[in-house]
Amino acid sequence: MMVSGRKILWRSIRLSGKVLLAIVGALSLAFGSSWLGVRYAGSLTAFRVWLDDAAPWLLVWRLALYGLIAGLWFQRVRLWLLQQTGNLAAVRRIEWLMAGMTLMVELNIYAGS
Repeated sequence: MMVSGRKILWRSIRLSGKVLLAIVGALSLAFGSSWLGVRYAGSLTAFRVWLDDAAPWLLVWRLALYGLIAGLWFQRVRLWLLQQTGNLAAVRRIEWLMAGMTLMVELNIYAGS
């Protein structure tokens, strides 16, 4: 069964719209929470001091999220991906890329503080 070019186009447009909506939502959430933090702290300097004081707890929060994501990956997504593709090398490559990206994010956060 062949899928027409028009259906593929509309699927691509819908997917692009969902991705764009997710990006706009994430940016709105980030800017909104920063704005609320500055407003709650009273000034940008006070907000920065508060963030520096909360840095160890924010690290604990990020580590908990990384653990949750890793648990879900190894219990659900990895098995499903291996069943779909059967390519262990590709799955391992994805795992190494994600570990490297996580390390780069953490090093960037550490270097910025």
